Amino acid sequence: MKDKIKNINMNTNPLTPQELEKYLDGKLIPEEKYRIEKKLSESDFETDAIEGYENNPEAIKNISKIKKSFRAKFPVKQGFISIAVVTVFSLSLIFFAITYFLPGNDPVNQEKIQVAENKSTEKSQVIEQIKSDLEIEDSQPIAIPEQITYKKTVDNQVKPVEKSTNPEKMQIQDPETLRVESSSPELNIIINEITNCETDYIHDLKVVDYSRIYKTLIKKYRYDLGGIEARYQNNESERNTYVPDYEVELIPYRDFLSIALGNFVQNNFKDALKDLSIISTQFPNDQNANFYSGLCYYNLGKWNKAIKAFDETIKHQINVFDQEALWYKAMTLIKKKENDGAIEILEQIIRKKGFYASQAETVLEKLK
Repeated sequence: MKDKIKNINMNTNPLTPQELEKYLDGKLIPEEKYRIEKKLSESDFETDAIEGYENNPEAIKNISKIKKSFRAKFPVKQGFISIAVVTVFSLSLIFFAITYFLPGNDPVNQEKIQVAENKSTEKSQVIEQIKSDLEIEDSQPIAIPEQITYKKTVDNQVKPVEKSTNPEKMQIQDPETLRVESSSPELNIIINEITNCETDYIHDLKVVDYSRIYKTLIKKYRYDLGGIEARYQNNESERNTYVPDYEVELIPYRDFLSIALGNFVQNNFKDALKDLSIISTQFPNDQNANFYSGLCYYNLGKWNKAIKAFDETIKHQINVFDQEALWYKAMTLIKKKENDGAIEILEQIIRKKGFYASQAETVLEKLK
């Protein structure tokens, strides 16, 4: 660009405004057109000016006004005015062309870039979902009597006694202990759960109600996992790069959670965990995904992952699953033969006189 500007006045045979206008309007006879195009071929500067005009045809309409204004201010020779006007006009068009074609100012180009970025992100998400699915498929459930099944979960879940009317303004407070006495000691219910977020039930399983918080749909990628697994066995190097044919399904959050928990109800912990992992990816620290993933990992014998999920549940500001997560973390530590850690948690549960206090006392006696 600097060279073109520097050599503007070195062109001894520049286009006149009349030639420029006729050429752009297509009003030239073949001989005139040939002569002007020959001039253009000898001047990169004027060629750029023409290209700039083609992307901004309105720019030449005021060329006569520019010329008259120039004459009024600078009463010099006609030839000089012509050169000056063409020079100013050409510079304007070149500036416009450069500005217009910058990537950030081209809406069509921007749209293409955005589409490409979205596609790249989508492919990365597909690869990550496949990795997660294959890892889950490799796990094996523990013995059925040892599993935390749907029935055990429903029978042993804490009943919330209070709901916040504004889940977006949650204040954690020390819960009060309420006792509902029954004529039968076995039916005494100890409730130590004042929730700081609205709750709901899906398949009789307690869940955090995110309906007033989540607005976007869950995106699930569907593909043939069996075919992918076979392909990886033959070519391990493709594990981080291969993207299979897939379909995208958009599902409302509650409907998707219902599908995941429906698999949990059927003791299909692998498929439940796959869907819960998708929720965790799109809504990090989702409490429903955290807690029920912990139960699934427990039932699949993934003790460390179960403990991590329960810890994420416990440390979260939403306290809907605090007591359950603490109790099941203790049970997981026992499975890992880490009795000291389990005893510490059981004693904590007993001190708080929470929902699991009586069960904690029984388990603690067996450990000591």
